Amino acid sequence: MKLVDGVPKFTMRELMVVGVYVDGHSIKETAEAFDITYNTVQSYAKRITKLFRKAGYKVQGRDDLRRALQSLGYLPDDYPNPLKVILILDKVNFKEKK
Repeated sequence: MKLVDGVPKFTMRELMVVGVYVDGHSIKETAEAFDITYNTVQSYAKRITKLFRKAGYKVQGRDDLRRALQSLGYLPDDYPNPLKVILILDKVNFKEKK
């Protein structure tokens, strides 16, 4: 996570996790979907929010964060979020293989 020429840049993992969270899922649900801790999801959301603020975006909550991510093309504007659908399918397939 960093600013490049004033534009926030994130890893794919950070975007996937925060993308599911800002799509309306709780921190707990998001953590369970990725098999990570509650604190990790919370940390990603806080760090991404802080980076957007540093870049001059007014991000106060989840909806603002979603709009900021969409404004830079990180998340699609349509619903359902294709990223979420892919992640859910991948998680189901992963569980079935165990």
